[in-house]
Amino acid sequence: MLFRLWRWLQLLPYRMRPRPTNKRLQKLVAGADRIVIKKGGVRECKAIHDLVALSITDPADVNELSELLKIHEPKQWSHCMCRGDYAIEFYTGQLMLATFSLHHGHSIRYDKWYGDADLAKADALLQFLAEKGLRAPLEEKLEDESRHNAYEAQQRTWLDIAPACFAGYVNNGFTPFPLDHIERELEKEIPDLNERIIRLLRTYACSEKLWSGYPSYEGLTYKILRQNYIEHIIGAYLASDRNYNIRKGLGRFLCDFDSLKRKTDFMRQTPTSVLDELQACFETLSDEEGTRRIALLRRAKELQHGI
Repeated sequence: MLFRLWRWLQLLPYRMRPRPTNKRLQKLVAGADRIVIKKGGVRECKAIHDLVALSITDPADVNELSELLKIHEPKQWSHCMCRGDYAIEFYTGQLMLATFSLHHGHSIRYDKWYGDADLAKADALLQFLAEKGLRAPLEEKLEDESRHNAYEAQQRTWLDIAPACFAGYVNNGFTPFPLDHIERELEKEIPDLNERIIRLLRTYACSEKLWSGYPSYEGLTYKILRQNYIEHIIGAYLASDRNYNIRKGLGRFLCDFDSLKRKTDFMRQTPTSVLDELQACFETLSDEEGTRRIALLRRAKELQHGI
């Protein structure tokens, strides 16, 4: 309680700053006859770096850029963790009027305000800068959109394969549910244990990056699989048609970093014939990391038997 009070008092001067509004913004830049944009963000109202990316002196362009900085006046506080990608300096003659930091092409910050503000005309602003010779912000935005679209497409593919109850987890912004809550929903959806395990293995196989850099929601499948005894997982696999999707999912589960730390327990329940099938799967897929990890499991099994 005392720490919270101390923290609140520490932040009080910051909270008392004026909130971002268009009226305050336009008042800051009124009379500007030159705009200088520098690479890097802003610290304490000053550009961090002196590397000029674009200088604008034409009166019409200065007025247009000032207009394009209009914001959506925030109803809630928001604050990007970085100091910005660019510093936008407004001058009248040699007098600097204000410096704003541009964050990821969609918001700005003025260090004497309380929080950041989203740009109302972000796309038009980036297009204007590109036409004047500063293309990087627009290109970065297009790359971000491309990555986001790819991510959403991958997520849709994953949801098509995953148990239907997983959609509530994903669509809730990955807010952590109690694991037992999701397990109960999954048991209602798929009552049969073997069928449930196979569905989870097929879901865990649905990934563009099996071993690192994969979306966080894929970890849900691993957490639920871990709640099952390994002999039940192996038994469900042996009772299935053992297609490559199921093999891939089982191989990924057995070779997950956390699983490898428990490989001795896993190998006691995993027949050598299963390891042979998983190795053949990863070799066919040209997955060198998967093949390497299966080799670690095989060696652990050999050591168990003193081979």
